[in-house]
Amino acid sequence: IYMNILVITKAAWDDRIASGNTLSNFFNGWKNVNFFCLYSREAMPNNNVCSEYYSVSPISIVKNLFRPSKIGKRFRYDSNSGNGQNPSKEVKIISTAKRNRTVFEFAYNLAYTTDLWKNKSFKKFIAECNPDLVFCFGSYDPLNHKALKYIKSHTNAKIISYYVDDLFRHNVPSFYFVRKLKNKRLLEIASMSDKCYAISQRMCDEYCKLYGKSFQLLHKGCDISEPKRFVNTPVRFVYAGNLFYHRDKILGALAKAIAKVNDDAQKARLDIFSGTPVDEEVLSILNIEGASTLHNARPFEEIKQIMKDADIVLHVESFDEEQMKIVRLSFSTKITDCMQSGSMMMAIGPDSVASIDYATRIPGCVVVNNLTTLEETVRELVENHSTIINRASKTNGFAKEKVEINQLRNRLKSEFELLLKC
Repeated sequence: IYMNILVITKAAWDDRIASGNTLSNFFNGWKNVNFFCLYSREAMPNNNVCSEYYSVSPISIVKNLFRPSKIGKRFRYDSNSGNGQNPSKEVKIISTAKRNRTVFEFAYNLAYTTDLWKNKSFKKFIAECNPDLVFCFGSYDPLNHKALKYIKSHTNAKIISYYVDDLFRHNVPSFYFVRKLKNKRLLEIASMSDKCYAISQRMCDEYCKLYGKSFQLLHKGCDISEPKRFVNTPVRFVYAGNLFYHRDKILGALAKAIAKVNDDAQKARLDIFSGTPVDEEVLSILNIEGASTLHNARPFEEIKQIMKDADIVLHVESFDEEQMKIVRLSFSTKITDCMQSGSMMMAIGPDSVASIDYATRIPGCVVVNNLTTLEETVRELVENHSTIINRASKTNGFAKEKVEINQLRNRLKSEFELLLKC
């Protein structure tokens, strides 16, 4: 089957940011498919999958309020011709918007409410795309919502939505108009969708009831390394990721546990790689001489090698109730990074959080649900190198079967083709 697929996203399709990296992870290498992308930023894309774009940014709308025909920009882009960059004006505006969220959010929504952007250029782009399928994120972004409504009524395209973040809010007061509008958009996107995916099984289960639709699990695939054959001395624990949602406190607890295990000799060490800004207090928690070191962020290709060279790779979540609410349905991409490394995997956090719950189902993964047992768990692993190798092998076998990138892409393409036949 030959397919035209239109992808709708808020940010530019850029492999260097999370949403763009996910899209390329899914769609890279697909044959007999034309990809098109509609998005709401000025920034240029950067990927090897899609070359046809239409940008409708709020800046373009505001600049051309009295010249609606000038709104939007259609172009072709080849990633080999140069790196996509964020225009400096847009970067400054986004930075200011984060500091004045309410005002800018109102203006942002108002820009798309005008419908001036649905001009001849936009309509021509949709007509010439002639999409068989539309793939979008399950978000309340106004362009996403309004473009889907237009496409639904003007084409025969099937709509596929992918839910990554837990955005729906319950028990919203009647006077909170913006929040109610966002919820309404989320419900309508689900209603318009012919197929819905979600990033975690827990999200699938909850959203099935919330939106009255069937949801299927979908998360990134990965290139699987071969499993470990030997263990370093000292045993090397590695965490690579952000330190938000009190993850720094969990890593601090692990660093303390390693320091206690190293009472008479250095048996283990923890290396943390993160670009998250930290204060002196966090620095002192995460830098313990002879036990743990906080390093600056590294390029992803380098991180992949660091995790491959590690003995135990880590995924952590906080036990703090407020933080648990935020991440409860999320599936951390860190889990697939851990699984592809070939090293043993260890997860620390409450199993009421979807990513930790998923980790408990990964063969070979050691899961710590209570910090009081952390030191004992570390000690047992450090003193039994064969356990590390055996567990790494089990996780590796599971990863090859469940999250190998080519299997994921083949499965996804087959499901898209099947949807077209319905």
